[in-house]
Amino acid sequence: GNYKAGTPQAVSTTAAAHTQDIALRYGYTITLSGRVFDTPPGESLTYRNGATVIITVESRGLEVARTTSSTIGGNAGSYRVTFDHPGRFRITASFDGRSHSFEPARITTPTTTYSPTL
Repeated sequence: GNYKAGTPQAVSTTAAAHTQDIALRYGYTITLSGRVFDTPPGESLTYRNGATVIITVESRGLEVARTTSSTIGGNAGSYRVTFDHPGRFRITASFDGRSHSFEPARITTPTTTYSPTL
């Protein structure tokens, strides 16, 4: 469910069996945004530009989006990424050899904010 109509494709074959990949597009997109917080040992909490933020889909581990945190709208450590896929995601932020992953509750709204802490 929740798919957009694809591009019509004509398929013909004389073989007993035929396989063809047909791309399916989701019916809406998700925008995830937030700020990456860093807590290096012995230092205070800071917002971290330059952290890699990777979004993977549910149990398949398929990467659907990747970005780098930066200053957006005057807010250091920000990220914003839009992609086609409703459902459950794993968000991983990494910087300077440290990383943090988490799975937020199932996402069904078009825009959601999550802020990982390294």
